[in-house]
Amino acid sequence: MSNRSRETEKIRFEERYGTLSTARQIQFLLKDVHVLQSRVLNDDFTACDIFIDLNEAIEKASLTKRQRDALYYVYICDYTQVEAAEKMGVAQQNIRELIKRSTERIAEIFYYWTQHDLGYRGGY
Repeated sequence: MSNRSRETEKIRFEERYGTLSTARQIQFLLKDVHVLQSRVLNDDFTACDIFIDLNEAIEKASLTKRQRDALYYVYICDYTQVEAAEKMGVAQQNIRELIKRSTERIAEIFYYWTQHDLGYRGGY
């Protein structure tokens, strides 16, 4: 990939995901996780950086097992919240709350990194 192409990709990621410092931006990124993984496999270095930072942010967010499970079923397995709730034996409202709280915690990590010039910086 040429330098110009990399710069174009950086701009696209920045426009699409912003600084990833809100739960909504994190949810948007998680919805695209399969596209991101595909881009990683095709040697897209910007996608690699974001994917690595996303995984690190998830680790640093100290999510509970239930929060991790909710993210896994909804964003990795592509279950609906209702299907994830059935799988986990909880109400759909619980899934919505688990996702909300976990994406807020992940966003806090990205916000900290942005404010301290660490990790993801909004488009790399």
